[in-house]
Amino acid sequence: MNTKQLPYILAIAATGSLSKASKQLGISQPALSKYIAELEHQTGMELFFTQRKRLYPTPAGKVYIEAAREILGIQTRTRDSIRLLDSPAVTELHVGISPHRGALFIAHVFPKFSQYFPQIRIIPHEGYSSSLQDLLVQEKIDLALSANTGTMNPELQSLPLHSEEIVLAVPSFHRLVRHSYDTLSTLPYIDLAEFRDTSFVMPAPDSALYQAVQPLFSRAGFQPLTAFSSPNIIMAESMIRSGVGVGPLPAYYMVHSPEISYFRVYQPAHLNAGILTRKGHELSEAERFLIFLELEYNAENPNYQINWSPPLLDLVKEFDYAHHFTQYMED
Repeated sequence: MNTKQLPYILAIAATGSLSKASKQLGISQPALSKYIAELEHQTGMELFFTQRKRLYPTPAGKVYIEAAREILGIQTRTRDSIRLLDSPAVTELHVGISPHRGALFIAHVFPKFSQYFPQIRIIPHEGYSSSLQDLLVQEKIDLALSANTGTMNPELQSLPLHSEEIVLAVPSFHRLVRHSYDTLSTLPYIDLAEFRDTSFVMPAPDSALYQAVQPLFSRAGFQPLTAFSSPNIIMAESMIRSGVGVGPLPAYYMVHSPEISYFRVYQPAHLNAGILTRKGHELSEAERFLIFLELEYNAENPNYQINWSPPLLDLVKEFDYAHHFTQYMED
């Protein structure tokens, strides 16, 4: 049993396809087919069978897959134990995050981060853009995952990550609604000026979202009649859903609901996000890995456009063990 090839059979089991598994692993399909053939020859039993063009593990295959998981788990735990012996002291990584999206991200990636850096404890600090900048300047946090407000403290620097379009969320009973929720690419466009006399649920004036949407209203030739304002996007979305008014939301927050519909705006605004650090701060290996996990976490989100740059591509080269970003490296 070649332990270096154990991820091969796990990839086949997860994808149900040699072609998908080979793409995920970054190896040729013929090489993967040869590996399976040799493995079945060694075991004397078939490990997969085909049904409706998908590969499924046989009983023998399930045994082998479970053994592969256990062996890889032992390898991981052994590596983690050695790392702890080498660096027994637990250190803390203080990370600034937004109250909603940032909190979901940390909860999602925490197990994987802890697996690779068991001696480092992530300490999250929740806040909005301006308060996270203050925490950085005060050296209370090491880095922050933050939306770009357009104005940044001169003591800080930013590594852009991704951007997303801002849509107009409208209660479904509104007279202009003629559709239900769909994907961003198929939403209808509307002239924002048509909502000139409509009440708005707006983000707080000091928020990144507020600053991002101001050019929309300038181009439409009016300032919104604000019925409610909050930095909390979840609260704003709930207010729109209940009929308090219409309002701008990042595309991330679009949800299937009979109570709310969405429009794209001509010449749309975008909310940009990035990693903030103090100027001159050199990212540690753990910090770089956390940023890579953020890229990996959002890569499949169709509403995000990753702003690829040399620093981000370097992170992919350093940590993309599963070859999720092969297409970007080829480009």
